Amino acid sequence: MEQHYFLGRVESVRGLAALCVALYHGQLVLSLPGDDPLYSAGLAGLAGVQAVLAKCLLIPFNGPGAVALFFVISGWVLGLSLDRRSSGFLTDSARFLLQRVLRIYPAFFVALLIITAGVAVLAPHPPYAGASQWFNTWYRQPLSISEVFANLVFLDTGMNNVTWTLRVELEMAVLFPLLHLLSRRLALVANVLALGLFAGLCAVLPDPSTLKWAFAFYAGLLLPQWGPWFATTIRTSAVGAGPWMAAMLVVFGAVRSVSLQTSLEWAIPLVEILSGAMLLACVVHWSDQRWLAWLDSAAVRKVGRISYSFYVLNFFVLYVWGLLFLALVPGETLAAAPLLWNSVIGVVACCSSLPLAAWSYRWIERPWIECGRRWTRGKADSAPRVELARAA
Repeated sequence: MEQHYFLGRVESVRGLAALCVALYHGQLVLSLPGDDPLYSAGLAGLAGVQAVLAKCLLIPFNGPGAVALFFVISGWVLGLSLDRRSSGFLTDSARFLLQRVLRIYPAFFVALLIITAGVAVLAPHPPYAGASQWFNTWYRQPLSISEVFANLVFLDTGMNNVTWTLRVELEMAVLFPLLHLLSRRLALVANVLALGLFAGLCAVLPDPSTLKWAFAFYAGLLLPQWGPWFATTIRTSAVGAGPWMAAMLVVFGAVRSVSLQTSLEWAIPLVEILSGAMLLACVVHWSDQRWLAWLDSAAVRKVGRISYSFYVLNFFVLYVWGLLFLALVPGETLAAAPLLWNSVIGVVACCSSLPLAAWSYRWIERPWIECGRRWTRGKADSAPRVELARAA
């Protein structure tokens, strides 16, 4: 029961993070007066009132921060999964890699087929006057066979804005067993030094680099060791659990908005990863806090369970809805309140993506998860394998 509860909370957080990414993208559809563009501008670099308000709205829906949290969750849950394996390092590593491929690739492949078919119908089309610079860069020209193939093997991720993170997950799957071995063999001080090394790489490497995100995976790997201690220390402090949680949420959400285009921009992913790991530790281990009980509800758990399919499908669904609004709603109406219309488009796209994601989870994800479970079964303890696979 305790293991089931733990995985349920992680699943819920992952679902909320996927919704944050989706709603973040929703705020980027229509052009806002004073955007620079919006996703790459800090609050100080925005001039228009609506752009400033939209940037403030992105604080609770910090999409890039949610992506960093995905990687921390992967480090935590996949590390626990490897803890259960006992067939030898090489055998366990090979089984782990195969299971990750079968976990990630099928739903991604189906989403890519949907995008390929959709772009064949929609493209070419001219840029829309009311759309943002970011939105107008997507799917304007027909896709070539070489483009589709490059995206299929992750040589390019231009067909789906979020799939660069899947490339990071797959490339990290090759290195992860070694990172797991190090984290379990090293003493506390050595693990802190290793985490500091990965933090340095995170600060200096560009975003697409897989090694940049090794810091997030390693932070997740260390959560079983320091997560319970941190959660207990915060809960029993004089400040109290609620104020600490509020402070961590503000830091996690706001660091990107206030630090972009400043001398501290390099520290954004570091702060997002550390604050995200702290939030995750507290959410999971504060089982006695009633104000967090909503994370255990069936609806939130369901969103978490289908969140991977939602994640890979939502971007193109959002794009289609953006085109429909741009085509059907008068331009002057959109221009009068782009912040409101962006919010409407984002919410409508999320609501449309959820049933598609549920279908993909049932007929694509879950069968292949089960295949990965059967094909990689080895000597392990009695912890529930299906739940671990779903949370990974």
